[in-house]
Amino acid sequence: MIEVETIADGQIALRVKGKLEKEDIASAIEALQDARAAYGNVNILVDLTGFAGMTLEALIADIGYGINHLSELKHYERIAVITDADWIEALIWVENRLLRQTDMRAFEAEDAELARRFVAGEDIPEKDNEP
Repeated sequence: MIEVETIADGQIALRVKGKLEKEDIASAIEALQDARAAYGNVNILVDLTGFAGMTLEALIADIGYGINHLSELKHYERIAVITDADWIEALIWVENRLLRQTDMRAFEAEDAELARRFVAGEDIPEKDNEP
């Protein structure tokens, strides 16, 4: 399940709980598209502390949407991902270096407030160490 919350104008939070299904990905995509339609550019806070995996269909839907909409990444200026999973932190680190038009950062659960401030536009220094 993905809970969607508008934090402020142009800022949206996605809280992931449990195992994701294809329908969860579709509803998250719809929420992001609605936010883009309303605000133009959107900053996203993704809380993955409750993430328990995803079905193959959800993974295919997620990857498919991402590949087909790479040109739209410029509309997502900042993405903060809250996670305690090292592999997700490493993935965000790599994506941030490959997809330069969007500033993506991983934050540990105890740094959730920093993640919120980053999404709000505050200058939060990036961690010095690589994952």
